[in-house]
Amino acid sequence: MNAIDLTINGQKLNFSFGLGFLGEIIDKTGLDLDELNAKLSSNAFKYIPLVMFYSAEYSKKRIGESLDFTQYDMADWIEQEEGAFSSDVVLKFFDGFTKSLTKDIPKSKPSKSTGKEKK
Repeated sequence: MNAIDLTINGQKLNFSFGLGFLGEIIDKTGLDLDELNAKLSSNAFKYIPLVMFYSAEYSKKRIGESLDFTQYDMADWIEQEEGAFSSDVVLKFFDGFTKSLTKDIPKSKPSKSTGKEKK
């Protein structure tokens, strides 16, 4: 399973990525992945804490536990981190998140060129 352990607000949390988390966030937000990426770009203040919250929530659900904090707490904790949205915890989370979205995408092979162009 794609996941990362990060410490925020003095507590170590496991953040899930992968198919289950992606399905969960699509259901909960009503957005497809392209729309979610657009929202992350257009309103990071709302969607970065939300994505991180759902990721942590999914990790807890997998082991039969529930969270003892809200998405609003997550936003507050990010804001308290040095650098806020450019803090290590946010950057590491989104590095893992981005890798999980692209890890199984096959790399396109360059097309074979014969050296002759069609006219």
